[in-house]
Parts: sequence; structure tokens; C-alpha cells
Amino acid sequence: GGNKHGIYVEDINNIRILNSVISYNGNEDDMIGGTGGNGGGIGITRNQSNDVSGGLLSNLRVHNNFANNGGGIRIYAQDDIIVDNVIVYNNNAYISGGGISIGERPAYISNSLIYNNSAGFNGSGIFFNDTDSELNNCSIWNNYSDNCESIELYQYSGITITNSIINNGIDLNGYPASLIISYSNIYGGQETITGLDNDESSFNWGQGNIDSNPLFADTSNGDYHLQSTSPC
Repeated sequence: GGNKHGIYVEDINNIRILNSVISYNGNEDDMIGGTGGNGGGIGITRNQSNDVSGGLLSNLRVHNNFANNGGGIRIYAQDDIIVDNVIVYNNNAYISGGGISIGERPAYISNSLIYNNSAGFNGSGIFFNDTDSELNNCSIWNNYSDNCESIELYQYSGITITNSIINNGIDLNGYPASLIISYSNIYGGQETITGLDNDESSFNWGQGNIDSNPLFADTSNGDYHLQSTSPC
């Protein structure tokens, strides 16, 4: 802990970050001053290389990190990253992506829990920017901000969500953006999805979606297992 990035990776193919706890990186004072960097826990970026791709982030706990963008994890311009079985919580971004920020290339997030993160302006849980990405079998819960929704799709983002549990809203901000949701529990229903007044953006409320209390075991103590009576 104590660095602007817990882990920083640039211009490397087939990244592997596995079986780790990444916590207490970044500094809130730097963040407010605009020098907090991007990717408080993990920062992955393409800078000089024209073609970097691939990677796996798996079995990680990423918590209590700070950054300007991507408080927990920021992935920028790296093709086809897989994020699987990660728990991302209590991270903060001064600008966007309190939990995770994904930009300019596709990513696949699955079997993950993202909760109690915050951001100043865009995407307190996840911020998608100019990316076609997928979210499957994830819980995105109790991420918060006075200024934004839990998930934000920003310009030219196309996101497919399946088998997931989400509260505190999804925003299509910028255009065109595309959102497809199926077999998911969107707490608060379609009314929590904003930014649909733009004719260039599209939204498909697919089959199998519900709007119910998911009945997590004990969120106040970080236990997000589902009770036996859960509708999910």
C-alpha cells in the first residue's frame, strides 16, 4: 500500500494478476489535487504499443484504494481482458469509475462482486468509456455518489449484462451507447436506467429480468451470499 498504483502495467501482452490482495494505495489528498493518477489498485494501459491484448485478473480482493479514475482497477486500451472472480470494494475515484474503469477496448467481467465504491462524477461502481464489454454473473451493489449512477456507459459504449444483480442505477451518458440486459435483477426496475432520451442510444430489456430485493445474507458485514429464499 501507499503508492499511486498498487500494480501498474504498460504495453504488455497476456497479463496475469492472480490470487492477490491489493489495498490501501493512492492518496486522497493527491486525488483531490488532480495528481492521484489512474488505477489506484491496478492500472493497466497501452501507451506506445499499437497492439497489446489479452490478460486475466482472477481471484483478487481490491479494496480501499484511491485514484482520479479507476479507484480500484483501471483498464485502458488493452484488448480482451478477462476479469473473473474479483471482489472490489471501498475504493474511491475523484472523477470516474470508483470500483472499475474500462476504456477503449473490450473487457469481460464475470463472477465478481463490486460494492461500496464511490466516484465524484461518473460510474461509482463501473465506468465504461468507448468500449464493447460484457458483465456476467456479477453483483454491483451499494456503490454511491451524489452525482452519478452505479454503472455508467459513456460515448460509443455497448454493454451486455446477464445473470447479474445491480442497484443504484445505470446511466447511458453520451452517445451513441447501447445496453442489453437479460436474466438479471435490476433493483428498482427500468426506472433506474437513465439517459434513454437520446435517440442515438439504444436499450433492450431482454428476457428473464426481475426487480426484487436479492436478499443478501448480511451486507453490513460484507456477506453477499444469497439467502435460501432469494429470488435470484
